[in-house]
Amino acid sequence: MTKLIMGVLVTPDSYETDGLLGVWWPYASLTDTKDGKELEPVTHNAHESTKDRADAVALILAARRIRTGLHC
Repeated sequence: MTKLIMGVLVTPDSYETDGLLGVWWPYASLTDTKDGKELEPVTHNAHESTKDRADAVALILAARRIRTGLHC
């Protein structure tokens, strides 16, 4: 479920920790569409109970970073 946000491709890929079933950590990779450069991924240290919720958090955080950090 890759999203395009202001010229940056955001690919959520939250992961479940080994040994902690039902604990999902938000994660998304970011790619600049101008030059294909990989940007610093979005992570969050608060876990979620499902992959869908963790991916949603990662998308929100990525959009915030893109708006405030990359396109100021």
